[in-house]
Amino acid sequence: MRVFFMSLLLLLGFFSVEIEADEKEVDAGGWGIASQSSVNYNWTAQNALDRNPYTITHSLYRINPWWKLDLQNVYTVNRVAITNRILPDYSDRINRAEIRVGNVSSDVFSNPICAIISSIPSGDSYSYLCNRMAGQYVFVVIPGNDKILSLAEVEVYVVYPGVFSAQMKADKKEVDAAGWGTASQSAVLANEYPHHALDRNLKTLMHTPSESNPWWRQDLLKVYSVKRVVITNRLTDCCSNRINGAEIRVGNISSDVFSNPICAVISSIPSGASYNYLCNRMAGQYVFVVIPGTSKILSLAEVEIYVVYPDNLAAGGNVTQSSTNGSWIAEQAIDFNPGFFPQPSLACSSTTIQTNPWWRLDLGQIYRVSRVVVTNRRDCCPEQINGAEIHIGNSLDNNGNNNLKCAVISSIPDGVSSTYACKGMEGRYVNLIIPGDSKILTLCEVEVYGEDNLAAGGIATQSSTNGSWIAEQAIDFNPGFYTQPSSACSSTTIQTNPWWRLDLGQIYRVSRVVVTNRRDCCPEQINGAEIHIGNSLDNNGNNNLKCAVISSIPAGGSSTYACNGMEGRYVNLIIPGDLRILTLCEVEVYGEGNLAAGGIVTQSSTHDSWIAEQAIDFNPGFTQPSSACSSTNIQTNPWWRLDLRNTYRVSKVVVTNRLDCCPERINGAEIHIGNSLDNNGNNNPKCDVISSIPAGGSSTYACNGMEGRYVNLIIPGDLRILTLCEVEVYGEGLIQIC
Repeated sequence: MRVFFMSLLLLLGFFSVEIEADEKEVDAGGWGIASQSSVNYNWTAQNALDRNPYTITHSLYRINPWWKLDLQNVYTVNRVAITNRILPDYSDRINRAEIRVGNVSSDVFSNPICAIISSIPSGDSYSYLCNRMAGQYVFVVIPGNDKILSLAEVEVYVVYPGVFSAQMKADKKEVDAAGWGTASQSAVLANEYPHHALDRNLKTLMHTPSESNPWWRQDLLKVYSVKRVVITNRLTDCCSNRINGAEIRVGNISSDVFSNPICAVISSIPSGASYNYLCNRMAGQYVFVVIPGTSKILSLAEVEIYVVYPDNLAAGGNVTQSSTNGSWIAEQAIDFNPGFFPQPSLACSSTTIQTNPWWRLDLGQIYRVSRVVVTNRRDCCPEQINGAEIHIGNSLDNNGNNNLKCAVISSIPDGVSSTYACKGMEGRYVNLIIPGDSKILTLCEVEVYGEDNLAAGGIATQSSTNGSWIAEQAIDFNPGFYTQPSSACSSTTIQTNPWWRLDLGQIYRVSRVVVTNRRDCCPEQINGAEIHIGNSLDNNGNNNLKCAVISSIPAGGSSTYACNGMEGRYVNLIIPGDLRILTLCEVEVYGEGNLAAGGIVTQSSTHDSWIAEQAIDFNPGFTQPSSACSSTNIQTNPWWRLDLRNTYRVSKVVVTNRLDCCPERINGAEIHIGNSLDNNGNNNPKCDVISSIPAGGSSTYACNGMEGRYVNLIIPGDLRILTLCEVEVYGEGLIQIC
């Protein structure tokens, strides 16, 4: 009956449960400690968590009777399910009960309301959405005098990882960015200008004369992830076939349309029709439509360019500001529209003139914030942003402006996005404030990026398995505190030197490892466990370098161990000694990866199948270099370029040479880093010169925080070949997006 009724509610639309694809919703009801305002007979608070609807919690007649669950940590509560008692005579006692979620243990009414229960039929379960409210305590309380609170079951569903959650995705929010930038075309016929493709008027066209390779270009003014492009063909019966064979290209090279990668080729579009072309989040500042060939004409009725902001934590946040100037509301600073054209008043936030104007974003839960990106207005007065401070923390004292300071914005040019590294500061609230009198705070876009638990998606194994305590349960987002640790924690059998290993899938610089101990018993079993990190599987990975030794962790506690950027693909925990057991209720791994992953690569020429992308495919190509390494033809000054898509402080570059032959070909290659594409990026400042790398060897070159978006390798000279089997780039933090 219970399952049927909940299914019926879903079908009728009474509530819906929405979880991002990469998030996991877990019932945390059994993780914490339950209590209640008073106890009638032996109907204790824990009865609401025992998965038995025939046992109930029951208070005495009291003022404001309550039931409380202490989750032992701050979690993001997505929903709460309440099952009413089965006896129908008293089912109405639950009416008007409030569900509250927050961080105040001593005063139930100081915590925000998630929902108010109007009624629940006897024996039924109703679910109440809390929309990711953050809190350690979940209360059910009935306000009033002479009230009785009785509950059959309470389920508290949280979106893990709770305190340091995986980043929520903004991919579902796509925005037409076509109107944000500047349109141009190769030539103009009559008065049919490039902006006509953006005016939402199908009767106006952009139109070139007959020429070679006619093109239309939209400069988005900064790099975006382009999800799709929509092309509307001209309405008239004449010439609809002119669009046939047109290419949509997305990239970062303004001066040469064909140097940008192809998103799609248009075979045909009927007159007046609109066709969608998926670009799969290609990164680029420029979107081209070009028809290759001689004596071609390009005409377009409309172009729409849909972009997404992947991993932006600001998506879906709640915002407010100290005052509002007309229509410049606070929400417009996180609307994915930088407000460049045509009306910033409809896309940017702004306060009135006041003392200490501020803007605040509530992320809904606590994150470790790695960076904040701020886009300044383009139309006028960019100096108004000067001196703004970015604060991050969990307090709302002084509206959140007393939280710790991440950075001070000295200045941002008009229309530019600047990035401020916050180095893992913890907080739920992100504030921007300009101290002083007669100030205005205007924000055209604020993006917030956090830190991912690298263990998510990893592959776990262990030296032995005790019953159902499998290795994967140490990375299942469930600490297994109460009901069944055997279904939520990993454990070996009793053995000599028991170990557990996590394969991250690629090499990371690990900043810290968080280990959660079992709560039910024997916390001392973890004592003496060692954490090892590295790339070797010798001795099952246990010979890798040691990060830390766990002296002890309290029952149910989580302890953090700093690994200070140790590099490795494998994270091992091992307890040396005889007759030992290794039990892990959760392992989290945080760090930074290879910046080359997801970058865009190109090279001066390509030898057969040795394409540029193979230098960043995580395969050093030792067995079949032609399918895993990049290589140019024999030429003068061969080069290879990686576009990181944003500007970073590059700490080092790692280059792996080919194993099969001719390792000397790499000798003399130069590594350049910078933001210019002059001479294809090869004029950027030099990081280092590769004197030689042994066959199959990997050499590291320190770049000492050089700033740049482009990483180039070039071998100066005639009759040279540039072959790269792997290039890795590591950075200290993103600096600026232009």
